[in-house]
Amino acid sequence: MFAFYYEKLMEDIDYKEILTPLLPYLPKDKQLLDAGCGPGFILKELIDLGYDVIGIDNDDEMLRLANQRLDRPNHLYYHDLNEPLVESFDGIIMLFDVINYFHKLKPMIKNIYEGLNEQGVFIFDTYKKEYLETMKNFEEIDCEPFDYTWKTVSEKNKLNHTFSVKNHQYQIQQYVYDQKTYLRHLRKTGFKSIKIINGNDERKDYYICIK
Repeated sequence: MFAFYYEKLMEDIDYKEILTPLLPYLPKDKQLLDAGCGPGFILKELIDLGYDVIGIDNDDEMLRLANQRLDRPNHLYYHDLNEPLVESFDGIIMLFDVINYFHKLKPMIKNIYEGLNEQGVFIFDTYKKEYLETMKNFEEIDCEPFDYTWKTVSEKNKLNHTFSVKNHQYQIQQYVYDQKTYLRHLRKTGFKSIKIINGNDERKDYYICIK
């Protein structure tokens, strides 16, 4: 059920604006992977822009929503990024803080790296470490697009979310590291070139990593 609420909260984002600074790094004539595609907003935008892209997620309900959005089930697959990818790609994009759901970075980054062809690009975003201080004791109460309360508590590198709606409460945990930590893992895995750029979400860093 959380997937339904997540989709509604994400509907008003300008995905074209989010993607604009990243598109120059994505190969247009190669197959791409949207890793952690969720309800398919980024995936649909890329397909509409003419990219050959498939999506994976480890949440069946997210994939169901993405399937409704795309009406192209052959573009969607269930997969946990803690497991090796079964295909290889020339580009893998992972947006909306998907990486922040991984406590252990090494296995996931290794699977991404091994799922890229030579000279393949891995693009992801992550919250900046200082964002943890902003969200240390955060509370948001809103009635659009439905009545909900969102609270966060941060401690060290952990960001704990409590999302309450109607009679349901959802607990979500994320992990936010500093740039040195991400760079260390990326370099040790084997990425030859790593660039950190600013995007259209000022809370985040955007990493462009070339195998």
